[in-house]
Amino acid sequence: MLRNRHQFQRALALLAGPALLIAIGCSDDGMGKRYSVSGTVSYKGQPVNKARISFVPAKGQNTGASGEVVDGKFSGLTTITPGDGVLPGDYKITVDQREVNEEELKAESQKLAKQHGMDTIGQIPPEVQAAALKKAKSTIPGKYQIAETSDLSAKVDAEHTTFSFELKD
Repeated sequence: MLRNRHQFQRALALLAGPALLIAIGCSDDGMGKRYSVSGTVSYKGQPVNKARISFVPAKGQNTGASGEVVDGKFSGLTTITPGDGVLPGDYKITVDQREVNEEELKAESQKLAKQHGMDTIGQIPPEVQAAALKKAKSTIPGKYQIAETSDLSAKVDAEHTTFSFELKD
C-alpha cells in the first residue's frame, strides 16, 4: 500500500511539473491588459485599400501598436506578439499607404554592397530605406504618415475599442 502511494505521488509530481511550466509560460508578459481594437479607415468617402495603421502613444506613455488596413478595415493590432491588442491609453494615429518598390530597394542595397567590396548586405541600410520611402507614392495626404502632423487620435479602454477614421486633405 505504501509502495503504491509513493508511485502515485511520483506520477503526480511528474505530471504537475510540466503543467506548472506550461502555466508559467502562458502567463502575462508584464505589459498589462490589452484590448482587441478594430475599425475602418476612409479617404474622400472611400475605404483606404491597403495601408499600415499605427497607434502611437501620446505623451510618451505605453507602447504603441500597429497593423494592416485592408479594404478600409483593420483589426488584430500588435503590440508585442501578433494580434495581442492595444494597451489602454491615449494615442495619435498614423496611416501610411506608401508602397516601396522592393526590387529597386534590393538593387540599391546590392549596388551599395559592391561599392564596399561585399557580396551582399545583411540589412538594408537606413539611407537606402529613406530614399525608397521618399520616392514611394501615396494616394492619401502625407500628414497622416507622422504622429506629430496627424490630426487623428484615439482613447483605448474597455469601452472604446472600435474606431472609424476619415482622412481629410
